[in-house]
Amino acid sequence: MAKNLRSFLDLKLLKFLGVGVANTLLSTILMFGLYNLTELNYWWSSAIAYAIGAAFSFFLNRAFTFRDKGGIPTSALRFLLTVSTCYIIAFSLAKPLVALGLTHTGASPSTLDQIAMLVAMVIYTGLNYILQRIFVFKQQSPDPRITNDDPDLESTDER
Repeated sequence: MAKNLRSFLDLKLLKFLGVGVANTLLSTILMFGLYNLTELNYWWSSAIAYAIGAAFSFFLNRAFTFRDKGGIPTSALRFLLTVSTCYIIAFSLAKPLVALGLTHTGASPSTLDQIAMLVAMVIYTGLNYILQRIFVFKQQSPDPRITNDDPDLESTDER
């Protein structure tokens, strides 16, 4: 278990987080701008922002983070499935969790929605990284004895 966890804590994670910072800035500005300036509701403002951010993220993560050489249609379909799943899980969990924890504070529904958006962003990011790494941009090793998904690693078998 510890070995599997360590395989996720590498340069790819740092690159993913860098792309994520750029994507988060873009998505956050769009999401809160749409929610507060156009009066779109929680679901519409977050969905539009995340759709735009997802396209941005797909191309950067494909080329820069995971250096995926596979076909775009296959990875794009997996990416769409992944971000849709992450979005539904994160935003569906965040709103009731925030309501459960903060309703007694007297915060306005708008404030609770915006706190839920922030909580959902955290849930989404963690789940999204794991699924992109193991499902969307999973790299196949040319040597079946190599279990790490990093193609630059060589087998450590002594012959």
